[in-house]
Parts: sequence; C-alpha cells; structure tokens
Amino acid sequence: MHPEFRKKLKKKYPALTNTELRLCLLLRSGLKSHEAARILCIGERGVETHRLRIRRKMGLKGKESLTEVLQKI
Repeated sequence: MHPEFRKKLKKKYPALTNTELRLCLLLRSGLKSHEAARILCIGERGVETHRLRIRRKMGLKGKESLTEVLQKI
C-alpha cells in the first residue's frame, strides 16, 4: 500500500515505528481513527496515542492537521 509514500515518510522521519508508519498510511487513505483502530487491532485510545507520538516526532504545531500533512508528502 503506497510503497513510495512509506519510503519518503521513513526517510523524512526515521524515528517513526512500523505501527506508526502503518497508521500514517491508513490516515493518508482517508480512514478515521476508529476505522484504523479496527484494522490495526488496537483500541481507539491506542490510535490517539500513536497520533500524538507521530505529531511530536514530525514536529507539528497544535493547529496543523496530521492528515493534511501526510497527504502533502
């Protein structure tokens, strides 16, 4: 699923874990957090925790949308 996007994302943000990369792919595809949680077999709270960690690792400010940033990569 989007191998070029995954490579670019990993190169730009090497600190992202495999689960965080998978979540980024799902969010970029337009899935909501609860839908991604079902696919990743984790709870919605787990997805929100991963989203927070991804935002920190990417250096996003409070109002920047993670999904919009991912779609621009």
